[in-house]
Amino acid sequence: MLFLAFLPDLLQGQDVFSLSIQGPSSITTLPGITTEAYGVFLGHTGSGSGAQAWSFGVSANGAAIASATTAGTAADVVEKGGFRLRGFEKTEIVDRSKNGNTSGAVSGVVLSLTDPVRLPANSSQKVAALDVDFEVTQGLTIANLDLVNGLQGSGLPVKIAVTQEGLTREPFLRNQDVVVRGVFDCCDASLNAGFSAEPIRGAPPFEGILGAGPYCTAEEGVIFHAANAGPVKVFLNIVSNLDDLGGVQGWSFSVFLAGDGDVLSATTAGTAADRQENGGLWSSGFNKTEYSNLRLGGSSSESSGAISGVVLSLTEGTTLPPRGTESVLALEVTGPEAGTSFLFLRDGLRGSGQPVSNVITVGGDSRLACNQGTARVVIQHGHVDDSHLFTRGNANNDLDLDIADPIWIVNELYLQGPPAPCLDDADANDDGLLDASDVVFLIEYLFRAGASPPAPFSECGTDPTSDELSCFGPSLECG
Repeated sequence: MLFLAFLPDLLQGQDVFSLSIQGPSSITTLPGITTEAYGVFLGHTGSGSGAQAWSFGVSANGAAIASATTAGTAADVVEKGGFRLRGFEKTEIVDRSKNGNTSGAVSGVVLSLTDPVRLPANSSQKVAALDVDFEVTQGLTIANLDLVNGLQGSGLPVKIAVTQEGLTREPFLRNQDVVVRGVFDCCDASLNAGFSAEPIRGAPPFEGILGAGPYCTAEEGVIFHAANAGPVKVFLNIVSNLDDLGGVQGWSFSVFLAGDGDVLSATTAGTAADRQENGGLWSSGFNKTEYSNLRLGGSSSESSGAISGVVLSLTEGTTLPPRGTESVLALEVTGPEAGTSFLFLRDGLRGSGQPVSNVITVGGDSRLACNQGTARVVIQHGHVDDSHLFTRGNANNDLDLDIADPIWIVNELYLQGPPAPCLDDADANDDGLLDASDVVFLIEYLFRAGASPPAPFSECGTDPTSDELSCFGPSLECG
């Protein structure tokens, strides 16, 4: 909203300066102290010259500024790649005791005291580099990095100002909020959960789990649903690492759906919890799996979801394999085109009985999945059309064909990244498959003067080749 105050100046061709803090807007890591790098950027738009000098303060709330420097920035000396020539520079961390216990830094720079040195006009230049410490705790917190007046270093309190041709200009300010989330590293935990787009049986731990992530939180998965083609199936899985403890005997799950969609059905058919005669492990046990517009315990509101309580056998000691990934619940989900739904575990949903908790039983003891609080999948409801217009090779569905596209395919194939919105886009060599050969083909084209991708490439078009690949949703490039 602050930018609107400067809009009349821009429309009249007058000069506008900006100061902004740029760096990571979110951090997900293990609890403890983590340090991230941020920069302060000074921008200029207009017909006049760039800045001669500037000063500012930066405060940290929910974080601590560990260091501040102009080294390696536009405010560094000319000999080191900056613009400062016989000028002045003072950048320092402030004393908390003089600043109301605020962590912060101040910086004042004059590019030259003897020569007409300016920052380049109509550009954005990094003028300070900050190292910021975040104390990460379990859960979610918000930290704020703000450009402020009045912080005091070793001299007088510092005012935010930019000097242009000897006149003081008030810059537009853009601060940085940082979402900080601490997670447990669940990769070596004995039990986890996660969602998949296909049934999983007998796979290694986390194989097939969508969006497992570096700490196995299983929260980054995305499923694209062609709403015009009927409901989509989503599978809930148990990931076991119980080599010395025996396998999982039973479980109860309370699966909640939020957003625009609905759960149409819930079943254990086709999973490890199916009957033995159908290929599952269940034999003379207990199974209560149901879908309804379920009520959260203690609430009168209704929400779509499913509950499932299973004991594989009451007489034979049957368990899931002690190590691996097994699907235990299949859900059918529908939703409107252009809608979004979220599936996750949440205690308290109820079917025809009492509210259900998310619990896994091993050796008669009740246990929790390590990532129970984070495991989820996002379902994007869209439309699939055989006449979808696209340009081949643009795997990430942005407006350019560049190095990001083969990296997107690598992430999808090998690092549990999100699927390509249009598989035809990602099928760079048009062989009807999405595999490593598409990565190699794009790299050869981009960097080694290799052949260009087959049509449609230079212009938007439909796929001239009949294959099993399809496109989901609109192409940003082709509309």
